[in-house]
Amino acid sequence: MAMKLICLTGAESTGKSSLALQLAGHFNTYSLAEYAREYLETFGPTYVYEDLSSMAEEQQRRILKFAKIPKPIGFLDTDLLTLMIWSKYVFNRVDPWLEEAFQQKKIDLYLLCKPDIAWEADPLREHPTKREQIHSIYENELLRRQLPFEIVQGEGEARFSSALNAIEESKLF
Repeated sequence: MAMKLICLTGAESTGKSSLALQLAGHFNTYSLAEYAREYLETFGPTYVYEDLSSMAEEQQRRILKFAKIPKPIGFLDTDLLTLMIWSKYVFNRVDPWLEEAFQQKKIDLYLLCKPDIAWEADPLREHPTKREQIHSIYENELLRRQLPFEIVQGEGEARFSSALNAIEESKLF
C-alpha cells in the first residue's frame, strides 16, 4: 500500500510547519520538513533564480524517498508547487524541469493554510503584507491544476480541527 501524501501549502507564516508536525503526531506518522528553509539557513537568506532549482531537486529527492516509508499517511511541509509559485512570483519564470518533476509524485490532498493567523517575523520570510494576495495565487493554482485541496483556517485548536475535518472528508482511508 502506497503512502498517502498530504501537503500543507500556502503563504508564509500560516502555520504549515507546526500543523504538519501536529498532524503527524496525531496520526502516529512522519512529516517532511521544507528543504528551502534548510537551504536558506545554510547559504543565507538572499537567493537567485538558480537557487530555486537546487532547492527543488533536493526537495523532490526527499519527497520520493519519504513516500517509500511503510506508513499509510505522511505529511509534507510544502512541495514543489510552492517552489513553482514562488519562482513565478519572485522571478516571473519557472524552470521547465520543475514543472516536469512536479508531475512525478502526485499529492493525495493539499491543505491550503489560510493567512488568518498572526504573522510571525522570521529572517527568511519576505512578504508580511501580501499574504492574502499570495493565498489567492495558491488557491487559483490548485484550482487551475484541478488538484485535491481543502482550506484550513482558524487559530490553535480550531485550525487543527479544520485540518482533521478536511482529512476525514477527503476519504483517503
